[in-house]
Amino acid sequence: TGGGSGTVVLSQARDRALFVSSGLAPLPSDEVYELWTVTDRAVPAGTFSPTSGASVVQLPDAALSAGNIAMTVEPKGGSAQPTTAPVLTVVVPTSK
Repeated sequence: TGGGSGTVVLSQARDRALFVSSGLAPLPSDEVYELWTVTDRAVPAGTFSPTSGASVVQLPDAALSAGNIAMTVEPKGGSAQPTTAPVLTVVVPTSK
């Protein structure tokens, strides 16, 4: 709610994945956005607090083969498992 956007950029050739966001709502100082790679279960993939411009987070290698990348709002420091419903989910295309 409130706008913002997020994009997952995958490069099989470079073996890298990035999450790029802009316009995300600021969070209270005791919360962060947390990214997750999701296949059979959600695995932490990084936390961040949005900036006034674009935020870029390098995702772990697991993102290249995940079924989805999800983003939740979590307590500062992150969580071992999601504690809130995803505010964004991106389906990762399968490579051919």
